[in-house]
Amino acid sequence: LGPDGISNTGDEADILSLSLGAYSFTDGTDPLSMACDRAVEEGRIVVVAAGNWGEYFTIGTPATAKKVITVGATDKQDILAYFSSRGPTVDYRIKPDVLAPGVGIWAALANGSEIEGDANSGWIPAVDVDEDGRYDYVQLSGTSMSTPHVSGIAALIKQMNSSLGSRDVKNILISTAVDLGYNVYQQGGGRVNVTSAISTPVLIDPGTISFGVVKGNSPLSSTIKFTFSPPNPAMP
Repeated sequence: LGPDGISNTGDEADILSLSLGAYSFTDGTDPLSMACDRAVEEGRIVVVAAGNWGEYFTIGTPATAKKVITVGATDKQDILAYFSSRGPTVDYRIKPDVLAPGVGIWAALANGSEIEGDANSGWIPAVDVDEDGRYDYVQLSGTSMSTPHVSGIAALIKQMNSSLGSRDVKNILISTAVDLGYNVYQQGGGRVNVTSAISTPVLIDPGTISFGVVKGNSPLSSTIKFTFSPPNPAMP
């Protein structure tokens, strides 16, 4: 639903940024993951935090959803964060899809939140910008902090080419990411690169190929499609 409270009237959000997750490792058929995939099918771009459990097979729910963009975390020196959840999913799909900075990120503080209590107790760094006696910003780490970076880049991609769908945006983010030298279950395509993502003239589909569990000796194949599609900035 959009601000008018009525579905399918054109005011719905284009991008859903989900800095949340449950300690539940599924094959993507749990209700929340399926709901996220349904949102993608309805034309939304859904970006989800991978989780902060730092081991293989610890992609949380709904980050295990097949069609969402799952985000892990690095520090500002492009080192994989120790807490960033690794794939694969329990059905052996590649996750996360990309990485983004998620260590020591300054963010606006919500008044009355549990995090404000932590800041007041001195457990996390915080600053009072307007000197009114109440903290305004806090410094946090987690894939919940890396996820909004990717959501913002997704918005820029849509602004540069409004005809792109959610699958296109996901493929662009993965295929233009910077390879940091980690394996695909640690980094997916790599750390997102905003400059390349908003300017690439080539669409690669799919950005990731996962065969899951392979049984027997039968050959497997997949097709990768390359399409020339120069950026077309949307009018404000």
